[in-house]
Amino acid sequence: AGTSYDFSFYFAGDATAGWVGDVFYNTSQSATGATALGASFVTASTTTVKTYNQVTRTFTPTSSGVYYFGIKAFASTSAPYYMGFEDLTPSCVIPSALSSSNVTTTTATINWTAPTIGTTPTGYEYVVSTTNTAPSGSGTSVATATANLTSLTANTTYYVFVRTNCGGGSFSAWTSSVSFTTQCETGNIPLTQDFEAATTIPTCWSTQYVTGSKDFSVGSNTSAAGTSPNPAAYGGTNRLLFASYSGNGKQTRLVSSPLTSTGLSNVSLEYYWYHSVIGGATSYTTEGVQVQWSTDGTTWTNVGQFIPRYNATEAWTLKSLNLPVGATNQAKLFIGFLFTSNAGYDCYLDDISIKQVALPVTITKFAGVKQANQNLLTWTTASEQNNKGFELQRSADGVNYSTLTFVNSKAINGNSNTTLDYTFTDTKPFVGNSYY
Repeated sequence: AGTSYDFSFYFAGDATAGWVGDVFYNTSQSATGATALGASFVTASTTTVKTYNQVTRTFTPTSSGVYYFGIKAFASTSAPYYMGFEDLTPSCVIPSALSSSNVTTTTATINWTAPTIGTTPTGYEYVVSTTNTAPSGSGTSVATATANLTSLTANTTYYVFVRTNCGGGSFSAWTSSVSFTTQCETGNIPLTQDFEAATTIPTCWSTQYVTGSKDFSVGSNTSAAGTSPNPAAYGGTNRLLFASYSGNGKQTRLVSSPLTSTGLSNVSLEYYWYHSVIGGATSYTTEGVQVQWSTDGTTWTNVGQFIPRYNATEAWTLKSLNLPVGATNQAKLFIGFLFTSNAGYDCYLDDISIKQVALPVTITKFAGVKQANQNLLTWTTASEQNNKGFELQRSADGVNYSTLTFVNSKAINGNSNTTLDYTFTDTKPFVGNSYY
């Protein structure tokens, strides 16, 4: 009981319609009381072919015992003439539980489970293809139930098939395919996204369901009835829509294509957000978006404040923010927009820009030294333009930073073209490491 078994066979028809075929099982060698196993493998409206095709039915008994299997075939009209069967549960059995893992831009791992019945495998063959068509020839041989795939192309969907090698030229049928899509190549900053290329999520961008499931749509108009306010795009024709008017508390994250911030001292983000007045200031208060960043696309950190849909002024509004220092100099960086629905009205996003900005201050040195139980921080500027001062941030892990203090600029009216030196003493640093 509880173990799954595959009953398989091959059948061929006579190029006519009218055949009906079913698989049954029973606890006695009798048609009386037999139970159909799955749907019909051929129906009266299907024109059969004269080549043999495999049929597999998986049976998981609820109690232990002896079971019998049968094939019922009959002609529903006078047209059919013959149907043939071969290899009922062949001795060379196909593998099961084919899966993929560890998918990167150019590599992936495939695994499967060896058959527990039939002839003991001497090995396996696999085929990797960009089309979902069962192989017609041989594949790549491996000795164990796993294979590491290399030299794949980024942002490409692949289909994998596996069969058992039973030795002596005997092979099982090919498994059904399992598909995976390789990751996109890491791109450089700056990056812009205006949603004009297509009416789907942009290539290499992705959707992550966080709470429940609610999709985005891209276009010039909404496709669902009752949505509002339905504005025109800020620029061009298309904008991104999150239909937050339905479903309360559902969260979906829009994830950028992978980027690298290696060598960058700062990363800034700009985007246009549509504020609408409908619903009022006290209703649907959790409806909006939160910007986030991640280095792996899995663990996310909020940046900036939650942006609600509602505002007293209805208009597209430019939103700007700087990512924390932890997002700079990263081999891989993702920007996320976490949308939340509140069963109120719809949210709209357009014209995203991720870039490095020219800083008004040139810092030539930033250093820290431990002095007894305190940390002395020093930094030097070569020039400053319209600079009010410096916000010092501190972290215990080098990722999550919080404000430590603010140091005013020494430059007259915030402007200087000469060297200026600054110091600050952290009198209560973290136990262990402190990052600044």
